[in-house]
Amino acid sequence: MTSHCALFRRLPAGVVVLLATLLQPSAGLASNMRCGEYLIERGYTFFEVLERCGKPDLEYAWDQNYVPGVAARVTEWVYEQGPNRFRRVLTFEEGRLRHIELRPHPKASLDSLN
Repeated sequence: MTSHCALFRRLPAGVVVLLATLLQPSAGLASNMRCGEYLIERGYTFFEVLERCGKPDLEYAWDQNYVPGVAARVTEWVYEQGPNRFRRVLTFEEGRLRHIELRPHPKASLDSLN
């Protein structure tokens, strides 16, 4: 019988990193999300998301420097989906939806931060 360590030693390093990333018990990326009857997908604008999902529960923004001297405006919107569901965190770059992330609820709710 082969041990798990011996099995990982035979796999290419990239595969081991990929497996470790996929098997993490943390949140993950989603390619879309549902707001009522609407399906929200990457590439949508602020306005398209806003008209389908309404105002986010939390919004914050910052300038991200990808290359020295070149900054892009990054905005994250957080939507609460209920007490037993993951939060949806939408990341926009320059006004376009780039990522939809599922995050577990922390101990404190967003309401307690106000």
